[in-house]
Amino acid sequence: MVRRLREGCAEVIPDLFMNVAILLAFLFIFRLLFHDRLSAWPWTLRGKMAAGALHGGLGVLLMLFGVRISGSVLGGSALIDHRMIALMMAAHVGGLPSTLTAGAVMIGGRLVLQGSCDTVFLTSAAGIAAAALGTGWIAEHIVSYWKGWAAKLVLVSVVKILVLNIIFGTQAWRILPMYIGMLAAAVLFVASFLRHMNSLEQERRLNAFISELIGKFNASDSTSDIYEITLRELSKLFASETGGVILVGEHHCKGAYLIRNGIFAANGLTYPLSGLGAMKRIREGRIALYSDWRQRRPRGEIDEALYRQGVLSSLHIPLIYKGRTVAIINLGSGHGGHFTDKEVRTAEKLIPVLSLMLALKDAEGMFHSITQSGHDGIVLADSESNIVLWSKGAENLFGYSQEEAVGSPLHIIIPEPYREAHRRGMERHLRTGEGRVIGRAVELEGLRRDGTVFPIELSLNSWQTGGVAYYSSIIRDITQRKRSEEEILLLKQELADTLHHQEGLVLKFKKVEARFVYTMAEGMLLSRLGLEREDIVGSSPETLVSTAQLSLFLQKYEQAWQGERLQFEFKIGGGTFLASLNPVASRGEVVEVVAVISDISQRAAVEEELQESEERYRRLIEMLPDGILVYAENRIVLVNHKAVELLGGRQREQLIGRNVLDLVPAYAHEAAREQIRRIYEERTAVPPREKTYLRLDGRELEVEASSAWIAYKGKGAVMTVFRDNTERKRVREQLVEANERLRKLSALDGLTGIANRRSFDEAYEREWRTAAESSLPLSVLLLDIDSFKAYNDTYGHQSGDACLKQVAHTLESLAEPRGYLAARYGGEEFVCLLPGAGPDEARRFGALICGTVRDLGIPHVKSQAQPVVTVSVGTASAIANPLSAGRELIEQGDRALYEAKLNGRNQVVSAGG
Repeated sequence: MVRRLREGCAEVIPDLFMNVAILLAFLFIFRLLFHDRLSAWPWTLRGKMAAGALHGGLGVLLMLFGVRISGSVLGGSALIDHRMIALMMAAHVGGLPSTLTAGAVMIGGRLVLQGSCDTVFLTSAAGIAAAALGTGWIAEHIVSYWKGWAAKLVLVSVVKILVLNIIFGTQAWRILPMYIGMLAAAVLFVASFLRHMNSLEQERRLNAFISELIGKFNASDSTSDIYEITLRELSKLFASETGGVILVGEHHCKGAYLIRNGIFAANGLTYPLSGLGAMKRIREGRIALYSDWRQRRPRGEIDEALYRQGVLSSLHIPLIYKGRTVAIINLGSGHGGHFTDKEVRTAEKLIPVLSLMLALKDAEGMFHSITQSGHDGIVLADSESNIVLWSKGAENLFGYSQEEAVGSPLHIIIPEPYREAHRRGMERHLRTGEGRVIGRAVELEGLRRDGTVFPIELSLNSWQTGGVAYYSSIIRDITQRKRSEEEILLLKQELADTLHHQEGLVLKFKKVEARFVYTMAEGMLLSRLGLEREDIVGSSPETLVSTAQLSLFLQKYEQAWQGERLQFEFKIGGGTFLASLNPVASRGEVVEVVAVISDISQRAAVEEELQESEERYRRLIEMLPDGILVYAENRIVLVNHKAVELLGGRQREQLIGRNVLDLVPAYAHEAAREQIRRIYEERTAVPPREKTYLRLDGRELEVEASSAWIAYKGKGAVMTVFRDNTERKRVREQLVEANERLRKLSALDGLTGIANRRSFDEAYEREWRTAAESSLPLSVLLLDIDSFKAYNDTYGHQSGDACLKQVAHTLESLAEPRGYLAARYGGEEFVCLLPGAGPDEARRFGALICGTVRDLGIPHVKSQAQPVVTVSVGTASAIANPLSAGRELIEQGDRALYEAKLNGRNQVVSAGG
């Protein structure tokens, strides 16, 4: 028995090694075909099934080289091979879809090879199916690589033991230890080989990813672009559905970008540092991993919001710049366990690259901002004196564009007299490494494109890279500075001349060993005092002042030496002088004092006269009957007694210092401010105007006020003179009222009280113009009391006047409600003006007048028409024309009236029909 077993093992072992060789060959071929899919590549279902079919084919191939154990060894017949390893490989590549497909291919291949379906086949097929289900499930649920392979090995070993025990019974244990050992060795070998291939592939893909990422970084414009690119690319690399960039500050963090399900958006929200649970770890520069949020998740405000949105796994990657975390790349997935230690190791390799690119982009940005500065020019040249960099400032200084300057010789900006010296200096520096202007700022001249030579300040440095010498220069246009220096020199000379020829005296003195010594003396006052400059410089105050005034000078000088600025007056030889002492300090200590002495004898006399003039002025304004206010910057500074009285005060102090707008009603504040502004700007005066002031008790006071700009105590101010206008306004209102009554009386007929002919003529001209502007109709009615002379002869003139009044009042009562004008035209004749009325309306209104007058029933026995007073009416209408004065309309009405009288009176006749 032992001999037969040994013979069987000798038969089995070479074939099993052949199985291992086939596995290795398949791995190499599979890697060549699918090298980019071996490490966590997201397969589609179709791809997984295709991979399973390939591995199933591998299993069939392994069966061809399998070992059939004969009955002489185990008392039965069975096929021993490594197709289970093919199943485990399929599980590693595509999970359950791959293992099921591979298992189906293997079972089908076994059936084709065997040609019959017996108990051994069914047992083997069941084992294959169980192994396919188990290894596929393990691949999808156990994340750890080695734990997964170990679990698959245990499962396959158990399945194989069960299958062989079913087929051979206890005889299977004769071959099982050897088979399981070789299976384990083969699995370890294949797993290690795959692990190595995965690592190589991951490194290759990571290097390719980094290379591509660097290319995108180089093409970006700013640091913010780097954040966006990093988020996009890492989301793709780690198959993350959710992500974001958060910028980290000292006290808070701010969102920059968001990505969710491939949709990218900007984010400007601000969060507290506690908003991200992993913040402490991240600020220390370490990656934070939360593989499965269902078991452990961060507890920040942002994290809770993401958890509610379905995030179950997250990876938080710090971006480090200058030793501190400046941003966080947050990646999330809705699948628990999506991120593992493998992603952490990948991210750890990326952090230095990302941090370096941040530093490079920041340096590039700073360099770009410097070179694009429009003030100083930056020029880089090589050892051949060819320009290799030309900044925006250089463009502005010399007039050459970057395209024109780069590649051109440096002498295009060097004036002709300096070119030979520049050439020799370059040769000397390249030969000896020494340069007279290297490393320091010198003043030279530059040459613009238009041929203009201008002064420049040049700061030159050199360095070498790759064995090539380069020179960098910062060039500043100092034209203005040179001009300023010349102006300063000129001003210094002018100041010296001014000090020497000025009327006063300028002294400088120091305190040397408790004694004041003059160090400078300039001014015409020296000669007036009978002194020379040499008499004062180096001497003490005793030289300048008398013994009587010496103590005063020494006291004041000591105060100035202690840092006090002061002025004092003194007298010499009958003149009055003013001394101003101004200490000059350096590093907190007085080093000298400048004394300016001016002759103020004349000014003192003027001031005395001015004081007397001001006193006379003050007395004068107190005697004026009008109120006077003087205010500067809207604050009252001077008032007289009359102003206090008019404004209801008792003392000047009640008004001094008050805002002048307090005396103006609120509705007039804006107008008052505008008037004050105009007075100040134009230094003008405002003539008397009626205004309303507010008394101190709040009552209004009607005044007449005028204002003007004045100089008060050396500054601009406004003086307002006002008087009580209450009585005057009342008298004027009465006068206006009387004039209005007179105007009305002049427009009315004295007898009848209605409008007279003058009033009618004015109204007619006005209405004609108005109607002509819009081409509107206008009508007039002329009417006459029939047989009025006979009425006067019969009843007397008093009765005639009464009749005229009654007819006039009737006419007015009919016209006024309609907007018409009734007027006495003369004697017993009246007229009516009908604006907007046409011929029909005029005729109807004329008939109304006839009937109404007749119905008055005023007796008239001598009337030729009726036994009562009647009227005859003539009407005329026209469309007003701006080219005509309209007098013909009245004439037409008069003719119509005449016709009405001829036709028997007491009737209406219209002109033209």
